[in-house]
Amino acid sequence: MKASYIAYRGLRDWRIYADFAQVLIGIARPLYADDPLGVELDQNLYALDSTTIDLCLSLFPWARFRRHKAAVKMHTLLDLHGSIPTFTALQKGKRTTSIFSTSSLPRRVRTT
Repeated sequence: MKASYIAYRGLRDWRIYADFAQVLIGIARPLYADDPLGVELDQNLYALDSTTIDLCLSLFPWARFRRHKAAVKMHTLLDLHGSIPTFTALQKGKRTTSIFSTSSLPRRVRTT
């Protein structure tokens, strides 16, 4: 099979992309570590964003959101030094944002 066909069909393991993203984040974070935020803080400052991504129900039947819609909810933790994503999580679109908590974060980015 051609490599482009394999990529198109989604046959590559998703962990390849996840690992590569972590490498890029590891390179980018030190580049922005000393950028000023406008306030002096002893700790890092993070923002948690949640968004619903609409999907085609016929292509993603496992992601049923409403009767004729599919969706997933993506939560992103941003390090405000450079707006670099530190952590992302995908959940079913029907789940409320309030269910996502700091206990869902990897230990290395938890603030408590």
